[in-house]
Amino acid sequence: KQAADTGAVQVRAQAYRLVKRTSPGSRDGVRRKEKKEVKIAPKGQPPNSDTGNLAKNIKVSTSMGTAMRGKAYYAVVESIARSKKEYNYAKKLEETHPYMAPALKKSEKTIRRLFKNAVKID
Repeated sequence: KQAADTGAVQVRAQAYRLVKRTSPGSRDGVRRKEKKEVKIAPKGQPPNSDTGNLAKNIKVSTSMGTAMRGKAYYAVVESIARSKKEYNYAKKLEETHPYMAPALKKSEKTIRRLFKNAVKID
């Protein structure tokens, strides 16, 4: 349980860092609602943060469930959307400007080490 919790927190921290880091954008865009100029991240790079909503809505949740051979503990890292519009935006954003999958990849070695240390086979 502790390895899953710590691993999930690691992934969340990596995703937060990726979103908060400003990548070099090739063009400027304007958000119509706020009439605020923003730098648009190149396709394939994590999105640039302009309002901070995406970064602050990356959450970790845990639960007990069942697996093929008994009980299982799940730790999930996701971007929580407050509305269907935000959910669709986050889903589309992840396709063009991935941040969750790269965060998991950057955390993979740490997570493997956590589980290896947690599961001792004699």
